[in-house]
Amino acid sequence: MGVAIVFTERTSAERCLKICRSRRLGPTTTRRPTSMATTDPLVLLRHAVSTNQPPTLHPSPDASSPSLTNDDLAQATHLHFRSPPLVLPLDTPTRFQRKAPEPLTFTLREIFFAWLLQADSTADYIAKCQALGINNLTFLEKADLSTWLEGGDSSDYIGNTHTLPPVLTVPQQSSTRPLNMG
Repeated sequence: MGVAIVFTERTSAERCLKICRSRRLGPTTTRRPTSMATTDPLVLLRHAVSTNQPPTLHPSPDASSPSLTNDDLAQATHLHFRSPPLVLPLDTPTRFQRKAPEPLTFTLREIFFAWLLQADSTADYIAKCQALGINNLTFLEKADLSTWLEGGDSSDYIGNTHTLPPVLTVPQQSSTRPLNMG
């Protein structure tokens, strides 16, 4: 099992390697965002949906902290993916984008919430987004997202030019936990 590394905009792969080596966490490997070795939130969520291993909400980057219920989205700051083990901030931008009337890039929080409420009526979903102070997806965007997350071949709203940092995985003896990159 590996250690989940929490990436921030200031965290580089080289810094992660230095931290891993200094803490004697064993051999490290760096992987580019290909297949499932990625920090792309959309790919991670799609994999979680396809393997029936939904990510869990957490109030901190510490994956060992008690998970929150889906009703606690307002208190959550991070999303923990089990496979591959990774913790991402909920304010992470995704490649899911609205082009008109004004360009908008949706965050992981907004995408995860839309997926959680995929069975809710559009009116209920929009009201809940407004209560949380987050952007809502339109009916078509939400349907497109659900179809893609469940294995659809393409999406009209997912860009492909977004660059993402690599994932570092280091061996660990017990449970998955994020490294403090501060």
